[in-house]
Amino acid sequence: SGTMATALLPDWWSYPEACHHGHPWGPGKVIVSWQPCGCPPARAAQERGPGHLTVSCQAPGCRSRWYQPRHERPAG
Repeated sequence: SGTMATALLPDWWSYPEACHHGHPWGPGKVIVSWQPCGCPPARAAQERGPGHLTVSCQAPGCRSRWYQPRHERPAG
């Protein structure tokens, strides 16, 4: 079934095909945004203005979010 979902996505789609709960993602099914963050992967990726590109699932009741670069909770 992953092949069918991939065929429906536009060529420019560079995000995951589904959230970790399995809801299919594509244009109109997610919110893409920027989240400032000072975690180590965000600082390593972009020293000035560190943060993450986030993709949030919009399926009812789902709070799944994908981060690029990956998010790490601060130690402590």
